[in-house]
Amino acid sequence: MRVVVTLTSIPSRDHSVVKTVESIQEGTVKPDCIYVNLAKYYPKFKRGPSNEIIEKLTSLGVKVNLVDDYGTLTDIIPIYRQERDSIVVIVTDNGMYSKYFLEYLLKGYKEFDCAVGYSGIAYPERVAAVFGRLAYVINRNHGENADMLETTMGFLIPMQQLKIPNELKIEPMTKFESVYFSNDYVWSRFLDNKVFIKYDKIGRFGDDFSKIVTPVEKKPEHSLSGEGNNLKNFYNTRNHAIFT
Repeated sequence: MRVVVTLTSIPSRDHSVVKTVESIQEGTVKPDCIYVNLAKYYPKFKRGPSNEIIEKLTSLGVKVNLVDDYGTLTDIIPIYRQERDSIVVIVTDNGMYSKYFLEYLLKGYKEFDCAVGYSGIAYPERVAAVFGRLAYVINRNHGENADMLETTMGFLIPMQQLKIPNELKIEPMTKFESVYFSNDYVWSRFLDNKVFIKYDKIGRFGDDFSKIVTPVEKKPEHSLSGEGNNLKNFYNTRNHAIFT
């Protein structure tokens, strides 16, 4: 089965996205394709991507898609029709991934036959109902069912299991919105089954996950997920019409 890696990026991460791509290419398993999806125009930055980053990524063998800006959802929206029979792995644009990263995601998929990721998170409304506030609740056990899978650590989607409506009723951003849809939340909503996995060669619960991914930027200047506030993103989009 075809295996592809997809990510989106923003102008402030031109340097880090190159490191991300190179780390994936140096893995023990090579994807059939790496997509980097760039907005033709970023409302936040009031410009499009530079020719230099397009040329650099293309020289690395990356397929660059120039598309409308859907925030983090730009990872899958440009490719979900053409990769409907593929395994798609979503990563972030400011992390360097372990050489075992893709190999062990695929081992997890072979073991559980569903979407798998290195970080499984509870839905925000579930957490709020139990704790009375928003917080991260992360799975602990190998193969444990997850509500969401986290993009930063990377997660694998068997695209045939992703039940996207024929027409996603999400409009691209024409002006900057500080809180927009989150990959973790939206795509996980369209998956019946997804599980948290862990492998000793890469990282265990309680680790700092440095064996899986090393941030290129410790304190990134910008974040596609609403100034870094993923939980607010999750919570504010949970009742959108696309989930009904």
